[in-house]
Amino acid sequence: VELYPISKDAWAGPIVARNHVILLARAGEHAAALEQVGALLSFPNPGASPALFRIDPRLDELREQPGFAQAL
Repeated sequence: VELYPISKDAWAGPIVARNHVILLARAGEHAAALEQVGALLSFPNPGASPALFRIDPRLDELREQPGFAQAL
């Protein structure tokens, strides 16, 4: 995330940030992952969309969290 910040790389940055969300979710850091989802979806980008977060099987645990729908 630090190597490809969204502010410096509008293409790779969001993809790296999405992967960071997946890692946080898999590590059980659900609050941090949801915070990142909200930040990532606050602007149009090629690396993330609400639909992608709804269907990605790696985010099954995150979808069960109470704040997931609000983050989208």
